[in-house]
Amino acid sequence: YAEAGIQVFGIAPGAVKTAMTAADFETGGLADWVASETPIKRWIEPEEVAEVSLFLASGKASAMQGQILTIDGGWSLK
Repeated sequence: YAEAGIQVFGIAPGAVKTAMTAADFETGGLADWVASETPIKRWIEPEEVAEVSLFLASGKASAMQGQILTIDGGWSLK
């Protein structure tokens, strides 16, 4: 698709603090465990994923093609 000027990316987020994961922050939820096991010791904020998305959609990512960007605080590197 690059020949047609189309860029293709994937975003693979880890544990993101959203309404969908709200139950994990209730008593007995997984939030503390997930944070302690993630190398950056916290959950990902939605804005952090949004910033990467905006970068990919901008002209600043014009030299990139076919990448999957993992935004998981280092979880996949463990």
